[in-house]
Amino acid sequence: MPLHTEVHALVDGTTGDTVLQPVRARLGESEFSCSGAIVNVKGKGHIVDLDADVPDGRIQDFLELAVKTEPAVMTGRVTMKAKVHIRPGKERVVQKLTLKGQFNLRGIHFTNPKVEDKVDMLSLRASGRPEEAKPGAEDVSSHMAGQFVMEEGRLSFRQLDYTLPGATVKLAGTYSLDGRQFDFAGKVRT
Repeated sequence: MPLHTEVHALVDGTTGDTVLQPVRARLGESEFSCSGAIVNVKGKGHIVDLDADVPDGRIQDFLELAVKTEPAVMTGRVTMKAKVHIRPGKERVVQKLTLKGQFNLRGIHFTNPKVEDKVDMLSLRASGRPEEAKPGAEDVSSHMAGQFVMEEGRLSFRQLDYTLPGATVKLAGTYSLDGRQFDFAGKVRT
C-alpha cells in the first residue's frame, strides 16, 4: 500500500539533522500528520522521533502496513495519537520501530466470519436475546479504546476497553505482528 506524503522540513547542513514541520501523509484512504525530527547518528544511521496524529482514519490501512495477516483482522474508523521512534541499525524497520500511544476505534467489523459471529452472539446473549444468538446474526456495532506499545514485532496493550451492545470487555495482553501470538486476559461485564 503506497504512502503519500507532503513534507515541510528544515535540514541542518552541518549535521544532516532534519526537523519535520507537520508532514501530511496518506496511507490508503487514511490521512494523518507527523512532526518531529530525524537525527543523523554519525556512522550508525538515523534516529527518527515523531509525534503522529490520526484524526479519522481506517484501521485496516494501518493494520495492512504493520501486521502480516490478510485480510486485516478488522475494519473500522480509528482516531490515534502516538509517539514514533525508530532507532538506527541494520534490522528491518518493524524490528527497530517503537510506537507508544492511545487510540479509539469505532464501527468495528472483524473480517473473520467466525470471530464476527462470536462477537454478535455474545452481544445478543448479553442483551437478553439468547434465542437470536446464532451464526449469521446481524452484525453489531462495537467500539474499542486503549493504550498501546508496539516494539520488537509485538503490540502490547496495558489497557484495552471493548464495548458492544450488552457488554463491556476490559483486557490487557499482547498480539504479535506476525499473527502467531494472541494472548489477552481480562473481564467481561454484561
